[in-house]
Amino acid sequence: GLEALSCMICYKCANKARMCPHCSKLFCEGCIVRWLQQHDGQSCPHCRSMLDISKMVMAHRLVDDLLGSIRSLQVDSVRSNEDEQHMNSAGQSSRADCESRANEQPHTTQIKAKCSLHEDEAIKYFCNECKTPACSDCVVLGEHVGHQVVKISELAKIMRTGIRCRIKAADDLLQKIQQRKQSLSEQRTIILDSKDARIHELSRLFSNAETTLELECARKLTQIDPEIEQLRSDQSALQQGISRIKDDLHALDDFQIIDFGTALDKDTREMLNLFNAVDVDQRAHIPQSQLELSLPQEIKPPWSSLSKPWKVTIPTSSMNAQHGNETYHHPLFSPGLEVDGQKWRLKVYPCGNGHHRHKSVSAFVQLAHGFGLKDNRYEYRISLTHAGREVSVREHASEFEEGECWGYNDFCELQSLFSGQVDEQEVDRQVFMSFQIRASSWQQKTESLNWHTLRLNATIASLKTKLLSHARSPRAKGDQDHTLDNTN
Repeated sequence: GLEALSCMICYKCANKARMCPHCSKLFCEGCIVRWLQQHDGQSCPHCRSMLDISKMVMAHRLVDDLLGSIRSLQVDSVRSNEDEQHMNSAGQSSRADCESRANEQPHTTQIKAKCSLHEDEAIKYFCNECKTPACSDCVVLGEHVGHQVVKISELAKIMRTGIRCRIKAADDLLQKIQQRKQSLSEQRTIILDSKDARIHELSRLFSNAETTLELECARKLTQIDPEIEQLRSDQSALQQGISRIKDDLHALDDFQIIDFGTALDKDTREMLNLFNAVDVDQRAHIPQSQLELSLPQEIKPPWSSLSKPWKVTIPTSSMNAQHGNETYHHPLFSPGLEVDGQKWRLKVYPCGNGHHRHKSVSAFVQLAHGFGLKDNRYEYRISLTHAGREVSVREHASEFEEGECWGYNDFCELQSLFSGQVDEQEVDRQVFMSFQIRASSWQQKTESLNWHTLRLNATIASLKTKLLSHARSPRAKGDQDHTLDNTN
């Protein structure tokens, strides 16, 4: 430990030691004076800082005291080594047990108990600048002079406190994670329970809807099934009568046919009169639009339609490209139908449109005035009735923009409206057309109604503003006074 007390110029123990106030290095008084005189400078030979001999620290007493302490420690160290050698032989077995126990402990990085530079000095400090352990000599006289140091015990206490704080923070974070996980698990359970409840609700709803459809189907079948049975009975009786008359006719020769032909012909006439009394065409006839079953209103919104069918004239020249009336080549528009604030109408080409001109009646549904909602898919149904019979019914769903049309160029063949070849005696056909509209879901219908309500409220507010403005105008006031004068 004497190197730290040596002069940085002559490397001997400093005589009348002077200490540099910048780097804390020791110099002999004579050595540093000669250095400053010979080099014409005022800098420290070690750190090159500006140095004034009058401001150097007088360290000769400190050096003397440290030398005395070192000598006494060396004597104590020699005595301690002798006692340690005497005890080593007696305590060798116990030391082996301690080492084996130490080896069983988890491996940790430990600071050496003795200084590597000053073997007789115990390490008690830690240099924060060099990040290394140090003994008293290193701190006072060695390479850590002037550095920020802290005791090992205090540093360990600070580190333990910091680690414990971080462990506590980690425990708090773990607790938060567990709470969040539990909260999400509870939310997940709520979602699954809600799904099961909605599935149960849907099952009940569809079960009720299925029951409603079954009842509606049974009601419609009760109108048809008795007629089918009656027609089956009439068919069997008519077949038997025809077979009997055929057999009699086949069995009679020419002379017999003259004798019995009158009676046989009478039977045939009576049979035909009996079955002709029943209007077979109208007996079991139900309009096609009434045959189809609609979904209950709990699932689908109801259809909206015109109050009465729309009458359309189909000219006799519609199938004749040479004599076609140009008037009927232009579209016809039905009366408007307002549904949830949006206006719809039917657009019809009586003589056909495009490639189907003079072949079919073309029919389209048009959104004449709409809101431009995101969900603009609507279901529509178009029907054409002629002579009390539904000739064509079409149903589809499309996405409509304002002013856009969706429908069919080949909605109904013209041939089905006229009997055979069209001639001059044929008269124009009067048909009745209708259409139905509905939103694809209740949610879409609700959004349309909300938009319609907002627009109505805006219109009402605008009208109120105009009325107030008119009431406050001088002209309105003059009119009011004039009215009062007339009253008087």
